[in-house]
Amino acid sequence: MYAAARFACSRRADRVLLAELAYDGRASYARLAAVSGLNEVTVRRRIISLRASGALYFDLDVDHRFFGYTGTALLRISVVPS
Repeated sequence: MYAAARFACSRRADRVLLAELAYDGRASYARLAAVSGLNEVTVRRRIISLRASGALYFDLDVDHRFFGYTGTALLRISVVPS
């Protein structure tokens, strides 16, 4: 996966997209197109490709109290790649 992620990020435009998303994770496709110099369709395709390669992923922190939970559990899973 890491080799694919390195390859997927080798383009300057991809690095610009990732930097903008690091700054504003809610940036619209229009905003990403403006900062990268790509059109929106290309941005959408690049985002799909970056997600598929593992170079772009989502990591969420959720306050469990918001959902009414009073306890915390941490779980780490390791699986063999298919």
